[in-house]
Amino acid sequence: MINQLLDQITAESIYTFIASKEPEGRTIEYKQTLPGSSDEDKREFLADVSSFANALGGDILYGVTGERDESGKPTGLPGEPVGVPAVNADSERLRLDAVLRDGLDPRLPLVELKFIDGFRDGTVLLIRVGQSWSSPHMIKFKNSSRFYSRSGAGKQQLDVRDIRAAFAAAGALPQRMRSFRDERLSKILSGQSPLGSAYRHVLCLHLLPVTAFQHTPSLISGLDRFRSLEPMTLRDSIFDHMISRHNLDGFLIMDPARGINRERLSHAKSYAQVFRNGALESATGLVRSERFEGWFPEHLGRDLLWTFKHSLAQLRTHGIPLPLVGFFSMLGVKGMRLAIQSFAMPAEMSAATSEQHHPLDQDNVILPDVLIEDYSIDPFLIFKPVPDAIWQGCGYPQYFADV
Repeated sequence: MINQLLDQITAESIYTFIASKEPEGRTIEYKQTLPGSSDEDKREFLADVSSFANALGGDILYGVTGERDESGKPTGLPGEPVGVPAVNADSERLRLDAVLRDGLDPRLPLVELKFIDGFRDGTVLLIRVGQSWSSPHMIKFKNSSRFYSRSGAGKQQLDVRDIRAAFAAAGALPQRMRSFRDERLSKILSGQSPLGSAYRHVLCLHLLPVTAFQHTPSLISGLDRFRSLEPMTLRDSIFDHMISRHNLDGFLIMDPARGINRERLSHAKSYAQVFRNGALESATGLVRSERFEGWFPEHLGRDLLWTFKHSLAQLRTHGIPLPLVGFFSMLGVKGMRLAIQSFAMPAEMSAATSEQHHPLDQDNVILPDVLIEDYSIDPFLIFKPVPDAIWQGCGYPQYFADV
């Protein structure tokens, strides 16, 4: 698989990758011509793409010749990136999308196509297939009912035992992710996080890559490149002096709390923890003071959205693979209210709300999960169920962003 984000891959990237002579295997495959229109060509295309989705994901490069041995048999090594002549990118994209949409069950969540110019005979097509969280995917084209996956030797059809194991693994995935989240929240509640035991109220975001909880997760290296990641913050917070360092879990970025005389205390005001499998935890404590005690800050929704957008941008920049699942949690918040002035509410919402400043009636609140399948989608569209739930818990019909 080419170790670059799709939008960063150029013709030069392809030439460099082919020159490395990476053999076909679990995450890469080379094809000289595009899939044809015959039924057999379509079945082969569906098998190729679904095999990546049912395994670890990977790239298929069309427009690359393959090396052969002295007897004329393919070696699995790439030859030369020559491109495919006379390709209409728009119509080809529509055609292949239709084959995938109609030929697999369930539909694939993560398939991206990129047509790259700059080769001798035409265009190279790169199809990037993400590891699926809804696998296994079955070929249903023309009454087929076959499942494929990949190993180091390439594509292979699954037998009954493999299929049963794949379904079992897929069913356990959500529980593994929630168990990780719950374990981390337990540590925060028991004072075993950089926040220590200094805060009664804590806001927390977990962004978990699905790949980190499938099969054997790959560990990421160079964790210190996340040094510019900022922890969750509230509008009235000011980062004093960020500290970042490696720790047992991975890499920690924290904003240390300070006392009256500006001396550094033993706990953080907020922190971001990047784990070795690419998971992210960001948390902040609400300060015990008359201003905050019992009230959420006025701009809570915007502050949470800022953290969500900033964290996603950092994970994208550093190549953390999609999909991601976002978990927002609020700890120790029973009785807290939203600091919203009635004059700031839209008239129709104010009229529809019979009781304002209604307190939350649960201590530890797990907000709706959010699924991130595309880094380019407006984060607010993904994020809105989270503040909606907070506002509804405090007696309002929904979140309104102009507060």
